[in-house]
Amino acid sequence: MSDQTRNICLPTKGLILIIGPMFCGKSTLLLRHLVQAEKIELRTLTLKPKTDTSVRGTHISTHDGQSRTCHLISDDVISLEGLIFHENPQAIFVDEVQFLSPKIMAKISEISLTRLVVMAGLAEDFRGKDFGALPEIIRGGKPLKILHLTAACARCGSPALHTQRLTQGKNQISPGGAEQYEPRCDECWSPQPPEGSVSWNV
Repeated sequence: MSDQTRNICLPTKGLILIIGPMFCGKSTLLLRHLVQAEKIELRTLTLKPKTDTSVRGTHISTHDGQSRTCHLISDDVISLEGLIFHENPQAIFVDEVQFLSPKIMAKISEISLTRLVVMAGLAEDFRGKDFGALPEIIRGGKPLKILHLTAACARCGSPALHTQRLTQGKNQISPGGAEQYEPRCDECWSPQPPEGSVSWNV
């Protein structure tokens, strides 16, 4: 993790994005921002998409064993607005944002004009293509800060910016952990599996 993430200073409003490949510590850093907000006694709200099935239950969980309860949000903007109104948070933390629809992402981005919003997720899929609406938010120039994390390449140890899928399949969304994905550097990453393979560790 880079030096810029060690001392966390939170603005009163704006959008902070935490992006990078799988296993780079995105959720861990998101929770560190949450803890900092709680230390300075901000009212917080923690969210993740209902479509994130990688971890059961209403929790944000990290690969190093941390876990925090959260609200699950659907594709319903009115429900999200109602939750925000009821909870009245000063800071909102959202994990796995690649699974959010463009209209929910747009609403959360709008909310960041008056509150602090910290979001974590994948900006690209295993093929290197845009994943969800997050890349559009980045291109729109709306984030106050972008924290682009790297992992250690599972093959050579170099800085990894990509997520390698180890099993065959064309669906962009295919929840899984270390048995299905690993971080890879530019040299070791391959965006497409060999034809006819069931498992690929190239």
